[in-house]
Amino acid sequence: MSRVLLSFVFCFALMACTDDGDQANQTDPENLGEPNTGEPNQVPGENDSEPQEPSGNELDQGLLFMCMDDEVAFTEGRIRRIGRSEWTRNVGRYAGSAADQNPFDGLPTHPYSTYAENESVNESVLDIYLDSVASGSYGWATRDRYRAGALASNVHEDSIACMYGESRPDEECVEHYTAYLLERGVLFRPPTDEEHQALREFAENVLDSEGTEEDARRHSLERIFSAAWMTSGALFREELGEGPVDDYGRRRLGDWELANAIAYALDGRAAGAPGVYARWGLEWSADYDGHMPGLREAAMDGTISNPETIATLVREYFGGVDEDRVDLNLDFRDERRISRRGEFWLANGVREFFREWLGYDAHINIFKDTPSATSAFGSEVHSDYGNLISGYYGHESRLVEQMDDMIARVVVEDIDVYENLLTTRTFYVPATAEFEGSSIHNSTLRTSYIYNVTDPVASTREDRWRVLPESERAGVLTHPAFLASHAGAFENDPNIVDRGKWVRENLLCDPVPDLPITVEAAFDPETRDQSARQRMSEQVDTRAECAGCHGMMNPLGYPFEIYNHAGFLREEDHGSPPDGSAYLRSMPDPELDGPIEDAIDLSERLAESAYARRCFLRQVFRYFMGRDEVLRDACTLEAMEQAYVDSGGSLVEVLIALFQSDSFQFRVDEVAR
Repeated sequence: MSRVLLSFVFCFALMACTDDGDQANQTDPENLGEPNTGEPNQVPGENDSEPQEPSGNELDQGLLFMCMDDEVAFTEGRIRRIGRSEWTRNVGRYAGSAADQNPFDGLPTHPYSTYAENESVNESVLDIYLDSVASGSYGWATRDRYRAGALASNVHEDSIACMYGESRPDEECVEHYTAYLLERGVLFRPPTDEEHQALREFAENVLDSEGTEEDARRHSLERIFSAAWMTSGALFREELGEGPVDDYGRRRLGDWELANAIAYALDGRAAGAPGVYARWGLEWSADYDGHMPGLREAAMDGTISNPETIATLVREYFGGVDEDRVDLNLDFRDERRISRRGEFWLANGVREFFREWLGYDAHINIFKDTPSATSAFGSEVHSDYGNLISGYYGHESRLVEQMDDMIARVVVEDIDVYENLLTTRTFYVPATAEFEGSSIHNSTLRTSYIYNVTDPVASTREDRWRVLPESERAGVLTHPAFLASHAGAFENDPNIVDRGKWVRENLLCDPVPDLPITVEAAFDPETRDQSARQRMSEQVDTRAECAGCHGMMNPLGYPFEIYNHAGFLREEDHGSPPDGSAYLRSMPDPELDGPIEDAIDLSERLAESAYARRCFLRQVFRYFMGRDEVLRDACTLEAMEQAYVDSGGSLVEVLIALFQSDSFQFRVDEVAR
């Protein structure tokens, strides 16, 4: 892979912050670092017909954890486009803001959002970006901390005050400001001489043409900031390696490359990304030095190459306990919503790993017909269930955030993380006793019923943490958010297949063949009065042509039939008692074979499986590495497993082992295929 020229795009940057959309759309996307192909997000030069090295679930798991003495790990050098939430956080804006509507979502074909292959900026993406980039400038265009969420690194930095207070800043002021802006607000590394010179000249031209209206300086600074964010150095980050090539053709990541690779993996933003002033009585989301300042400092002084420095910083920024939950300042600007959340927090990247691996936010977009029909509550909780999805009434967290909090508690405690994720009975439930007598009482009174908690839940963290009965819930696979996300709109849809397929592919790392195009995968609509188990056993399990694939999925999906499509514990199932029994055969781990009573039994058996735990470690590798694992990563995966075992099940130590590995730190120009 050749290095991309990180050139500035100034030919139309002056118009990027105006209302003249027709002119702004003329910006040439080729100058953003990759030539335009005319296809959405497609990097040119990629030949999909080339044979690919086997990776991911295609590989033998035993070989993946067998480090050979002559095995050399590395990753192909890459230019990584900034993602949507990364851009939003780097410019210091809020989730849901205009800046958050940028077009940098990852390709839907990626298993994780951290995968960057085939992502670039073409003309259509650029058109949308031009409508977003100006909104990212607000924190730099003013020093008023109360306006537009001004940034700590701007408001507290006296050396750049001249750009705001002087009628015409002199050359020294402009030179310092543009260098500071690039390093602390755009590139998050020292700019090259060419990058600095280009922005400095542009800034001088903008100031020379500045008008005399009241907000003239603010508009000038918006244009300067937006121009800086219209560069390939801002929109793409390098992971190419620096310095000499070793005997294996590898280069180690440079100090800034490594610091930012860890920062983006761990927290979904650059090292030193600015802190933001939040409203409603909240203070800065990070201090003057920004988020994860230790990573920035370690890049500056070169200590980031020290394994102990990496270990110390990962332990510091991974997560923790915070009664004020400052980490949520960019997610919720209403302190009432923040105070309803649990006290355990995770770095954004860590939280997003669990959301993406478990996929428990998908239920937000799935209509649920009569969500509580088969539960003990009939139709009385329908409005409450809707409030759990939308969070519209009151200020309680939604199902997805309640699962965030449950996971955070397990992960922050950092003991036997994998096992406890699958077996914990401590769930975070919504409060129900706060709004009695108010107009929203009827939509919040029964929100805890989905957990089978019917007594009033006080509006305290202590009361929201509930230990649920052993016969009802056990870990993430039995959380209503997960169950609802891996099920359809109706309670007797083929949810058995959805849930079983997920377990097979994501907890056993065992591939399920794609559905043949000649097969119509649907239940007979005339059997809508039957349970899903009956429909599956009569229409699918008895068909020889279906047995192969469904035999891999259905036995792992049947145990979840004690819950309905919305995640309620079933009281009855179409006139019969709920049945979660199954018999597991030919599992990739023979110790999993045998009879299963229900999802709780399945979760506990999976928690005891070293084979399934290895699959979990592979998922960790994929998300934080940003690619599928291959056989040359065996030593890295073995080190991650050893770190887990030696530490008593610490996910922090697993990540430290990954970030210290050759897979994470070394790059080659091109991988032989």
